[in-house]
Amino acid sequence: MKKKLQMRCMRFYANEARIIMATSVIFYLVPAAIIVAGVYVFIRFIPGYAAPLILLWVIIVSLVYVRYNKWY
Repeated sequence: MKKKLQMRCMRFYANEARIIMATSVIFYLVPAAIIVAGVYVFIRFIPGYAAPLILLWVIIVSLVYVRYNKWY
């Protein structure tokens, strides 16, 4: 009985770890998605100034990501 309970707990924690890993991978893709969305908006609506705005946008999103990301 005790062995079965231990196995259930191990499976539960293994599944929980997989969920945490999956969500962390998704959150790492959020800045890239924001950058791509900004690039699309700049190219679509402001094509004359797209290049400098894209560069500025990438720098701003990167700085915000580094500033507010938990690195532990």
